[in-house]
Amino acid sequence: MTGPEKKILKGQAAIDLWLKGKDAWNKWVEENPVADVSFQGVDFSQHRVDDIISFSGFKFPTGIVDFYGATFGKGHVDFFGASFGEGEVWFHKVNFGNGDVNFFNTVFGEGPVSFSEASFGKGEVWFSNAIFSGNVFFPNLQHCDKVKLFSFRNVSFEKSFSISGDFGCVVDMVGTKTSHHVELSGLKCRLQRSGFFKKEINEDDAARLRRLKELAEQNKHHEAALRFHADEMRAKRWRETGFWASCLDMLFSAVSNYGQSIWRPVAGLAVLAFVSYFSIDISAKFGEIVVDLGIDKSWLKAAIQNSLPFLPAARSTSSLISTLHQFFAFIFIFLIGLGLRNRFRV
Repeated sequence: MTGPEKKILKGQAAIDLWLKGKDAWNKWVEENPVADVSFQGVDFSQHRVDDIISFSGFKFPTGIVDFYGATFGKGHVDFFGASFGEGEVWFHKVNFGNGDVNFFNTVFGEGPVSFSEASFGKGEVWFSNAIFSGNVFFPNLQHCDKVKLFSFRNVSFEKSFSISGDFGCVVDMVGTKTSHHVELSGLKCRLQRSGFFKKEINEDDAARLRRLKELAEQNKHHEAALRFHADEMRAKRWRETGFWASCLDMLFSAVSNYGQSIWRPVAGLAVLAFVSYFSIDISAKFGEIVVDLGIDKSWLKAAIQNSLPFLPAARSTSSLISTLHQFFAFIFIFLIGLGLRNRFRV
């Protein structure tokens, strides 16, 4: 003996019921708790009321909820306080338009939730205080470079969470609760800065980057952690650190990208040796050298020795310029070692 046939609410019937409002919708869901709902390919822009597409307070049945390819157009999208059942929830390739998107306080059941290739515009996106009981996927998010804010602040992730995309802001995961794997390796956040000294615009970005770094470290994403740490240091520059410390920090960023680059200090070491060809006075140690446009073997020997300050011959050099050469060469060699360590860290 089989049970009653599972209902599927889709197409115009789904739109008509939604247009009747929250009370009529929720009553239908109470009568059909395990139904599937499909708004696949729906263009909601023609149904806007006061510039808002609202699912605020809507309860969804324990079945598949599918918004695949839906379009919301210009204006705001509001899922505030919505509640999804235990089934799968799909927002694949949804275009949320150019307004704010609000999933604040939304509750998702134990089924997987996917926003794969969803597109967001120029507004603010809020998932703050939401609860995700199942696996959550935000891969390959589109057109996020203009988003002003993307917030998962105080969200509870009961299972795994992944997100990737190129954001024009720093994704906010401050206060998030995680108990399973968090995948951030494909997440790129663009720190917004302005002015001659490139001071951060949003004073909360340092805390956001610190949280992203912490999550990356917990999940053994060393490269992502280094990337977030570098931006955290840039965010704190001029705001949380003094003038001279900020100048030193800026120099560290320029010559090694905070230990992420190997080729920058290698190039610096090469430039240092090249400059020494025209400036270093090594006559006391190697005899007088007449500087011309040719390659001088004595210069080459001196440049190598001064660029490798741990050599005995280099240590015996007493020229002030040679000493400065050795000092800066030691710094570049240290940065090369730091870059290699960070690159091949296990």
